[in-house]
Amino acid sequence: MIIVDQNPLANLKVLYPTGAMHLNDETGKVERIGGIKYTIKDGIVFDNKQLLADVAAMVAKQKEAIKGSVTLQGIPTTYTTK
Repeated sequence: MIIVDQNPLANLKVLYPTGAMHLNDETGKVERIGGIKYTIKDGIVFDNKQLLADVAAMVAKQKEAIKGSVTLQGIPTTYTTK
């Protein structure tokens, strides 16, 4: 089960984990709206922004551990640290 702060029937893109871009008619600027706020699985409530941050940290840690050339789907890729 997911919890969102917008109506997904009006705009399905609010079901994207990071939300969707929307033009604010009052200011004329593009804003990010919606997005999944919380996920409930087996009675445990997860904050989706924290989950995305955790995954980004895991990916960065794994890339740091590789430090070199890797072949992904036949394409050689080199991971370097910034």
